[in-house]
Amino acid sequence: MGIKSSILGCASAIVGLTALLTPAVAQPALTSSYWNSNLSFNRCMDTTSAALKELGFTNSHTTTAVWGSYGDYSAQVICATSKGLIIVLVSGPDSGAATDHVQSIAQKIQNTR
Repeated sequence: MGIKSSILGCASAIVGLTALLTPAVAQPALTSSYWNSNLSFNRCMDTTSAALKELGFTNSHTTTAVWGSYGDYSAQVICATSKGLIIVLVSGPDSGAATDHVQSIAQKIQNTR
């Protein structure tokens, strides 16, 4: 009975760890970019939301950032305008594609100033 309990406990632990690690395996790449900006907070939020929509990302707002997703990729743009910064983060399964998304988002935001 002790061996069966140990085997069951190990199997449960493996299943639990697999469930916890699966999201990390699905999203291994995180890329970012940031730059100084004189945009107001509201203009940053509006510009970012429009840029994500134009690039095909779904989006929603929090109090200081705009979030979006595009297939397996998730983006976050933080409008830290009180510090004069805009920060773009993208995660997804491929670092090259994530970097491309960061560059596209940053370019859209910077070109709409």
